[in-house]
Amino acid sequence: LKTSPLWVALLAPTLVGERPGPRAWVALGLGFAGVLVVSLDPARGWAPNLARLGLGLSLVSGLFAALAYLALRALGRTDAPPVIVAGFSLALVVVSLPFVVARHGEVAGWSSRAWALLLLAGALGTGAQLLLTWAFRYGAAHAVTIAGLSEVGMQLVVSLLWFGKVPTAIELAGGLMAMSA
Repeated sequence: LKTSPLWVALLAPTLVGERPGPRAWVALGLGFAGVLVVSLDPARGWAPNLARLGLGLSLVSGLFAALAYLALRALGRTDAPPVIVAGFSLALVVVSLPFVVARHGEVAGWSSRAWALLLLAGALGTGAQLLLTWAFRYGAAHAVTIAGLSEVGMQLVVSLLWFGKVPTAIELAGGLMAMSA
């Protein structure tokens, strides 16, 4: 999924008429370098645990995310973010409904805790999507997606504060690189 900024930078000129400048390409390189550094295992080097199919699906996932981001950028020129988020949510309901109906027994068996966590995730996801949609409305698509790479560094902070896991020096270096992009 972290490949989406690259896809956005490559597709933005054609799909939304925005051309990333040299500074954006440097930031993109720095961000990807940070993601790779965080992925390093000192004992084995960079060795993702993905089969070829998994790697291919990961790249397609990044492409799909990029297309969704570019759609947000294009829609943001004419529609307000709450309208866009409601439209995406409605589309998700329509696409997901057959899967829910097919497995209605599993859904009916969810505990109240599971429903509460699902509602919390939905509320946080909606808030995040609104903020992201506003970001795409006012910022260039490539800049917004490159800024999204800072998630890697933020995850290290949350890992430390929430789970008490102290990042390694390599993880800190990679996180700082991704955040500086």
